[in-house]
Amino acid sequence: MKITILRTLPLLALLFVSLHSFGQADVRSTITRYLSEQADDYRITPAQAGEFTITDDYTSRHNGVRHVYITQTVNGLRIVNRILNVTIATNGEIVRIAGQVAPLTAIAKPSPGPGLHAGDAILSACDQINIAYTSAPEPLPSVQTGVLLYAGGDISQVNIPIELVYWISPEDELILAWSLSIYTHDSDHWYHAMVDANTGQILEVVDWVVHCAASVCGKLPTAGHTHISKPAELAAPAAPMPLPAMNMGSYRVLAFPTETPVHGARTLVVNPADSLASPYGWHDTNGQPGAEFTITRGNNVHAYEDSSNNNSPGYSPNGGPTLSFDYPVNFNLHPRTYVDAAVTNLFYANNMIHDIIYRFGFDEVSGNFQVNNYGRGGIAGDDVRAEAQDGGGSNNANFATPPDGSRPRMQMYLWSAGSSVNFTVNTPLGLAGTYAATGASFGNALPTTPLTSDLVLALDNAGLDSLDACDSLVNASTLAGKIAVIRRGNCTFVDKVQAAQNAGAIAVLMVNNVAGNPITMGGSSSTITIPSIMISQTDGDPIIAALRASTTVNASLSGSGAGVLDGDFDNGVIVHEYGHGISIRLTGGPATSSCLGNAEQMGEGWSDYFGCMMTMDLTAANPVNRPIGAYLLGNTLSGPGIRNASYDTSFVVNGYTYGDVNNTGLLSQPHGVGF
Repeated sequence: MKITILRTLPLLALLFVSLHSFGQADVRSTITRYLSEQADDYRITPAQAGEFTITDDYTSRHNGVRHVYITQTVNGLRIVNRILNVTIATNGEIVRIAGQVAPLTAIAKPSPGPGLHAGDAILSACDQINIAYTSAPEPLPSVQTGVLLYAGGDISQVNIPIELVYWISPEDELILAWSLSIYTHDSDHWYHAMVDANTGQILEVVDWVVHCAASVCGKLPTAGHTHISKPAELAAPAAPMPLPAMNMGSYRVLAFPTETPVHGARTLVVNPADSLASPYGWHDTNGQPGAEFTITRGNNVHAYEDSSNNNSPGYSPNGGPTLSFDYPVNFNLHPRTYVDAAVTNLFYANNMIHDIIYRFGFDEVSGNFQVNNYGRGGIAGDDVRAEAQDGGGSNNANFATPPDGSRPRMQMYLWSAGSSVNFTVNTPLGLAGTYAATGASFGNALPTTPLTSDLVLALDNAGLDSLDACDSLVNASTLAGKIAVIRRGNCTFVDKVQAAQNAGAIAVLMVNNVAGNPITMGGSSSTITIPSIMISQTDGDPIIAALRASTTVNASLSGSGAGVLDGDFDNGVIVHEYGHGISIRLTGGPATSSCLGNAEQMGEGWSDYFGCMMTMDLTAANPVNRPIGAYLLGNTLSGPGIRNASYDTSFVVNGYTYGDVNNTGLLSQPHGVGF
């Protein structure tokens, strides 16, 4: 399979063209006239200057600037990512056109008829991206002109839109293609693929899910994450209007500009909703006084825990009729013990970002995220799904941004990048040594003082595997005070560890039942207090064999570093992820989500900027050392974080310049380039 990344040919023109009327017809004629006059610079013919469609057209209410996004067309079909952003001042002048068009002067226009059926194009994309399916997708009625719709089935968790377009190759060749999007059921990817409409070959793939894992988010060879937030003192262009005299909620949270628990304590924030951005509070959806929800759900975001990684709303704390979300936290315990507080902070942070950025122009018409747009334009029905303590991974966070009108998803994970798990077999000599291991997302963290005891197999009374602790234990009495050894498989990790704890085990050693590295054991429990770790099948099978042969195996478990930390309490990370949604919706317009898919895109840097701006300590003197992701990596606040250097006004602290972008041995793409 060959997947080509669309090259970027930036073309920027500064214009001052008088616009006497603000009607769309006049806008179109003005843009056409300009492109015709500049046809040679754009390498198009004057006749082709008018071949475009207006995909988005809105005015920023806070400053009156109008933004028109046009997409180039051929034979009435869009050319993917050949978009111009036209900026019009309040006096009617076009002050800027940015973007790129396809040079069509030497290209013969191909026939618009595809040789490949739309449904077959979807299956061809699945085959090449390695998405399993059991049957062909079924066509559905579509209300959007030119766009077909297919049921997602076992391919996609949302229905699959597919449209006939043109794709331009790096050699400036126009290729008829099917444009389609697939949101995988694990929520790790939302692919926007271009499939050759005649051969079925994938031409390009952009992932609308932006990941920021500890292993990919900055410098090479390893890196970290990004954090971001907003100061309460940050002045919006217009002063907030007074809130209505009604209870709109109270939340004990890390109040902005507090970035993380080490930057400051949680405080109780009362009625924080902005009266312009969220005029009916954060729990409204119908645009009438009174909350529709007493849980962490409303017009801008639905926050809930997803420790089971089923990508559907799980538990949300309930503030009752007074909307009081005041929950305790003990950061010395595992994050699963304070889910209520974590979800509350995630709900608060998402709403605050929504309200603050609204004042700076990211509103309904520009593609923001709301259930109800309150009659202000744009496409509604796309509040953020914010998943706290997500069980789909660790040391990570991501944000999926489809076009306006489709719901984005934020996934926040637990972090152990600042800690380590130590598992050492002391005896017998043939097994002695230190083994690679991973911790669980539930239970207590491992102590720094080694926990030492004999290993004992947990044996159950039947089932597919008598070592998986999925049935009643037959040797429960022998586990008291010991480290229980259990094999992965056939029931949840929580059930297995709970059974061992009930039998008196002081810890659990889980042995993987498939080849490969050990994984972080997912799940949620408020009752499990013992620690548990996993080792690989390769390392674990000899230990199981020795125990079956009645050999005494003694081992020690310990942890070091910061332990398991919760991304839901790093407001910086939350804002960084939300920032991807902002930049993706604004770069190509609300209707386009694929303009930031190339290696040199600036989305990562823009999200870092949102965070540094919104968590500013206005009392600090420059230069201010601002690392990204230091908290979740267990660094000190002046530690390196996950970028190549901290952000700073001092070139002594951060000496990087744009000239370093070409150093691919030092900077990753796109995270390091964005930095």
